[in-house]
Amino acid sequence: MWSLSSRRGKNDPNNYCPVSLMSIPGKILAKIIKEVVCEYLETNAVIANSQHGLTKNKTCQTNLISFFDRVKSWVDTGNAVDVAYLDFSKAFDKVPTSKDLLANKLIKCGRDKTMVRWICNWLSEQTQRVLTNASSSSWKEVTGGVPQGSVLGPVLFNIFINDLDKGLEGTVINFADDTKLGGIANTPEDRSRIQNDLNRLERWAETNKMKFNRNKCKILHFSRKNGMQKYRMGDTWLDSSTCEKDLGVLVDNKLNMSLHTLLAHV
Repeated sequence: MWSLSSRRGKNDPNNYCPVSLMSIPGKILAKIIKEVVCEYLETNAVIANSQHGLTKNKTCQTNLISFFDRVKSWVDTGNAVDVAYLDFSKAFDKVPTSKDLLANKLIKCGRDKTMVRWICNWLSEQTQRVLTNASSSSWKEVTGGVPQGSVLGPVLFNIFINDLDKGLEGTVINFADDTKLGGIANTPEDRSRIQNDLNRLERWAETNKMKFNRNKCKILHFSRKNGMQKYRMGDTWLDSSTCEKDLGVLVDNKLNMSLHTLLAHV
């Protein structure tokens, strides 16, 4: 089954993503595995504090409050601040399910080999087809990705990107695949650190066979004295923006979120 990504055109096939349909026994077994994995992750604090998506006691609100409380404190003390809004290209669909990547990350976070083998077997030999009205395509093998709409998919995705912010100097916060990177941008050295972090994120994506949609990655510049530095990912210069939709809230470059309130009443 395929669903349309929100706020995107119906006529472009690239705007559709697959949704997993599982049997009842399969869902029950996956739920048992999920509960065991989640209990271990929570007890041992495996998932990074920067991850607020699909995580116990964390929500969109905690993500926004945590990040913009820090950004506001920087701006209030007279600093220029740059924030990069980063967009993965079909993040859940691009997660490699090869043993060299996902399996190794599962083992590294402490899961035993028997469970890892079960998860890898569950992800292997899956098929999909497209249904539209009364017509359907032939079945095709799924070569990668964690199933959207499945019980285990979100947990596996969090484990896979758990090392995303390793080695970064700026402030990074995630809600599943929605990623923000922010930092003080007063001096050339400050702005160089932000660029270096973007370079590290690009290398992480390449190493992990993921991909950023560079055309949808944007930069917000805060503070009147901001130098409006241009940043890039790979060979693509990122566009600056005056307003971005952040987890359902519109944020402008003056840290004003009232526009969201106005639109909500239109």
